[in-house]
Amino acid sequence: MSAETDRQSEAPAPSDVLSPHHDTAAATKSDRRVRMAYHEAGHAVVMRALGCKLKGATIVPFNDVCGAVWCENSDPKHFSGNAAMIQRADACAEVRELTPPLGEDREEAGFGRWMALATCEAIGCLAGPLAETEFGGVEPNARSHDMSNAINFARSVLYVDNALEAFLDYCKAETLGLLRQHWSAVIAVADLLLKCGTVDGEQIDKAVTNALAVHDQRAEIARRAAWRGTTTNAVAPAVNR
Repeated sequence: MSAETDRQSEAPAPSDVLSPHHDTAAATKSDRRVRMAYHEAGHAVVMRALGCKLKGATIVPFNDVCGAVWCENSDPKHFSGNAAMIQRADACAEVRELTPPLGEDREEAGFGRWMALATCEAIGCLAGPLAETEFGGVEPNARSHDMSNAINFARSVLYVDNALEAFLDYCKAETLGLLRQHWSAVIAVADLLLKCGTVDGEQIDKAVTNALAVHDQRAEIARRAAWRGTTTNAVAPAVNR
């Protein structure tokens, strides 16, 4: 195996990636690379909001993965789209095995903890496709790895189809709520990925923190302006014509 082939099989480090010549202002919603940036940014921002400590993200393809976000307990060098899906399916099967059947005592088995885990994992999976939808208006591919993983996590704790659908609808609503609440941060992380290709956790944290601070500042300025306008109208003397 050549050195170049070996290099391509590993996840790229930030220092390995040259800044691509990409004009983000001229980007269109049909640009696959831009949509991938928003996809991974959605994963990163929502996972971070759920308390996950991020180590990095990339939109540089490696193995059979087009992009990825990884946490402190995962190694991107071992990432593979199919392998990751199999690993998550195995984890879901294990949770399913530990979940007592309907009619048995679930509280003693810590079912609430498994339900919370499944909910967070499903929301994290849905964040990428739904961020892409929010950006480009295209509905998520129901057969994508992310959507399949979300369903797997739902099935790990639920037995009834109606409950499964309701659970996924709830997770989608929560995901969209988090994305819209932090959309300025999604834009910031997407722009960062488009400029750098691969970023580490500190870069993501800084981009998110700065974007949310600017957003909050603008919201406060708008609130004060609206308050001043309301106050001025309230105390303005009537004019006789």
